Amino acid sequence: MVITIMKKIVVLGGYGNFGKRIVENLASLKGITILIAGRNLDKSSALVESLKDSALARLHPFGPITKNIPILVLIFLILNHSIKHHD
Repeated sequence: MVITIMKKIVVLGGYGNFGKRIVENLASLKGITILIAGRNLDKSSALVESLKDSALARLHPFGPITKNIPILVLIFLILNHSIKHHD
């Protein structure tokens, strides 16, 4: 029997003050994927770009185009993305 454990972590607000610290610490772990999520794709992408050379984890930005999206819709989009795009 083969058991596969998905090693994906979603950090909501991953580019904010507290979320960024979480992402920076998790980025040092090999073999995981971190989805840096929030309402601003540019900020999420900027964090991925700043960490890409030092990170052992796979980093992916995630954010909707609009800044006015309700948080429940954002959570649905993240879950939908994670299910469809698993490694």
